[in-house]
Amino acid sequence: MQPARQAMLASLGVCTGSIVRTGRAMALSELNVRYFAPLKRGAKFVVMVRVVQIKGVRMFMEHLIATLPDRKLVLEAMATVVCLNQDYRPTRMFPEMANLLHFFSHPN
Repeated sequence: MQPARQAMLASLGVCTGSIVRTGRAMALSELNVRYFAPLKRGAKFVVMVRVVQIKGVRMFMEHLIATLPDRKLVLEAMATVVCLNQDYRPTRMFPEMANLLHFFSHPN
């Protein structure tokens, strides 16, 4: 799920590599996972990620993993991601994420 999360953020213009180079980090503070079916070795699958909400220092992200081509749901997860400053203390979303804040900070 981590590579899918990074790819989704990159598609929205957030480069996690540049965040790390400045001594900051993005970390999971919570991950709730529900498994519905096994994902068998060699199976083709898709990982879907979306930002559900950004509130204060937390970004809530939904993850779905489904088999291909039938799209049978294998896993559903909700992750809480936090931004960490150079001292690894939670901080508000980074300036690089301003566009995300605009789109995802309000539930409506």
